[in-house]
Amino acid sequence: MCTVALRVEGIAEKGDAFECPGHATGVNRYGAQIRLDKSVAVGRQVRLTNLDSGAKGDFRVVRVLASSSPDKVEFGVEALVDDPTFWGIDFPPRPKKPPESRALLECRRCRTVRLLPLSFSEVDVLESGGVLLKPCAACNADMPWGYAMQAAGSGEFPPDPADRDREALSGTLTQAGERRAFVQRPISIRNSSGQVDKAQTESLSKRELSCSSQRTYEVNQEVTLEWANPSTGLRVQARGRVLRRHDIGGSKRKIYNIRYESPVTAMPAVHPGGTRKHYLAFSVMVVAAVALLETNVQALTASVFSPVDGIHRIAYFGGVLLLVCLTYKVWKSILAREPEAQATLKKKHRVVAGVVAVLFTAALALGVTRGLRQGYEGVHVQRVLRDLAISRTFEQNIDAAEDRAFNAPSDYVDACATLQLLALQWDARLDDLSVDAAALARSSWWPGKKFEKAMKRFQEIISLNHQKIRLVQKQVELGIAARSIPSDKQDAFWQRNFQPLRQQILELNTRKSQFLNSLVAEN
Repeated sequence: MCTVALRVEGIAEKGDAFECPGHATGVNRYGAQIRLDKSVAVGRQVRLTNLDSGAKGDFRVVRVLASSSPDKVEFGVEALVDDPTFWGIDFPPRPKKPPESRALLECRRCRTVRLLPLSFSEVDVLESGGVLLKPCAACNADMPWGYAMQAAGSGEFPPDPADRDREALSGTLTQAGERRAFVQRPISIRNSSGQVDKAQTESLSKRELSCSSQRTYEVNQEVTLEWANPSTGLRVQARGRVLRRHDIGGSKRKIYNIRYESPVTAMPAVHPGGTRKHYLAFSVMVVAAVALLETNVQALTASVFSPVDGIHRIAYFGGVLLLVCLTYKVWKSILAREPEAQATLKKKHRVVAGVVAVLFTAALALGVTRGLRQGYEGVHVQRVLRDLAISRTFEQNIDAAEDRAFNAPSDYVDACATLQLLALQWDARLDDLSVDAAALARSSWWPGKKFEKAMKRFQEIISLNHQKIRLVQKQVELGIAARSIPSDKQDAFWQRNFQPLRQQILELNTRKSQFLNSLVAEN
């Protein structure tokens, strides 16, 4: 935002050629906002002459803007030819991140004018010494730079007559010859009710400043101005009075001219304090949030395979959100307490943010991975448990049939028929159990020694069950052999052949019980 005197030539809205004076109230490399007392249609071409440098350029009207003066019209114009020297300012490329402060500086040797980004420390150097060493492309060396000053008469926005009358009555007219520097830096404006507004200066002089803000202040309103340097904690303060308000066409922001009503006084430095405790709390909260997030994602992913308690999941996710909010609050407190003007701290903040992002991403990935593994393993575990329960039922029925034949010798033939039917079904179920146990072993992505030992014991138990089936089948074969034995010798035949097989089965049951007990104790 700066004012440049112009001569404008073109075709008015009614079709008449005109030549009149005007002002550019804001400029950039590609166009400007100009104020005229003529109305020009959108799309018309105008020729602008910079009265300070004599440079001429062709522009096109692209927008009609609102104006605070009833007898003036404001237009937005774009340059038809890219001529960076037309305004006498070297505009740098737009930075990816807005700088802390910017100022219109002039090389003290070649008089090149550039809009340069400044750190708060460089602003302090300029305000204390008046010059700053920075590279100059024209001089090809580090040269002293100072504020590009402009006389108040050509640097102010043309005031409305009512504003001029009020200033004349209060004796606050800008004195001729007063010079101003174009500086953009953060400033706080506090009104009488204590409301604080974060604004930005546009230009500074000894007696007043120009700033832009979205908040509305009335002309002649008293305000308190405050500057702060986060890198040093130093603050200055002054009372001011709003002299003039200028609406920016096409924007909600307004430009205010504020006259100092009191000397600029130094305020006690703000020392926010160390951030070691904040970093410790931040680290603890991040670790807790990451761990809780990983657990919740794992459980949520595993619930796709088997249902889980939804109330617990909601409570856990509520805890994650609460930790994330608290972590964000602590992070904002760290940023407020550390001087962001130092490049090392900026780098540190980016590194911390990157580490946090990596941790949360890793927690999501690990939670999904472990949840898939847990759910997949859970499906195979359910199958193994189902086959094991059915197998146990068949085994209990076989033991009951053997007990019936042992206690009632007359039931040997019927018991063998029952044993034959149960043995076939039990053998088929044991085959399914072996297949499901092998699938469970394959589904474990990272099996430990404990898991491998348990699976080995489980396979040994299945092997003992197969041995028991073979003994039962031998008992069934006795029923076929008994048909050729005379009836008076069958009791002796059963006692001589069935009872040893029964004794071997009991020994297998004892060995299997020992394996089961050790398996339960180890797991």
